Amino acid sequence: MKRFLSLFCFLFFIPAAQNVHAGVDTKAFLLPDVQHIAASRDFYVVLKLDIAHGRHVYWKYAGDAGEPVDLTLKLPRGFVESGRLWSPPARFTTGPFGEYGYADEMFLAVKITPPRDIAVGRDYVIDADVSWMSCKDDCVPENQKVSALVQGALSAPQTPKKVSEILEKMPEYAESVFWRNGDKILLAVETGDFFKAADAAFFPNGDMISNTAPQQFVFQKGRLFLTLRASKEARVLAGTVVLRNARGDVLKAFD
Repeated sequence: MKRFLSLFCFLFFIPAAQNVHAGVDTKAFLLPDVQHIAASRDFYVVLKLDIAHGRHVYWKYAGDAGEPVDLTLKLPRGFVESGRLWSPPARFTTGPFGEYGYADEMFLAVKITPPRDIAVGRDYVIDADVSWMSCKDDCVPENQKVSALVQGALSAPQTPKKVSEILEKMPEYAESVFWRNGDKILLAVETGDFFKAADAAFFPNGDMISNTAPQQFVFQKGRLFLTLRASKEARVLAGTVVLRNARGDVLKAFD
């Protein structure tokens, strides 16, 4: 049975910032990719979780157990959310369960489109409720409220290096195709040449494959081939492929 998560957290990225959290000390931050925004020009706010040592939180599809990190934004009038990017996850095995999530830190980037009538010099506050389940031997629901402050301007400056580096590590689009034979799935992804990758793994967006079965992979002529075990009829196979080096660092991720 899925573990339930109900938590709301709030942190303020404005002067005299507050940080209200409870539980095992995972902390949330909301980082804008620019301090100044221009009319109709997209920008990002990035949720960052600093995860308590030895614990993990869950990706958008948690796997056999757990609940995903939940982020609910309260946007100023006329602002529209237009897409989300999750940082590449890892797989955790807890008893008979295969779970997908993060240790140490996680990032969730939300693209936002401001309206045409941005007021130059005006401050705009983006509020958010964040909730997550922090797990190790036990699971603790946590929450915070977080906020980010941006200001209307005639033009938007360059993204700060710290946030730019986060966005660069988000999954990129790649062409893919899969074949199924019984409970076996062969997934081919146009990754380019990543022969130095020591590990490759597919993370499904839902109940499509066995979350505990081993995944075999091989690179051939700019393609990654992954062998997976289906969990049920998989007419659509959607998810994220993550390539890692021998240290476990993410080299590249593809959606």
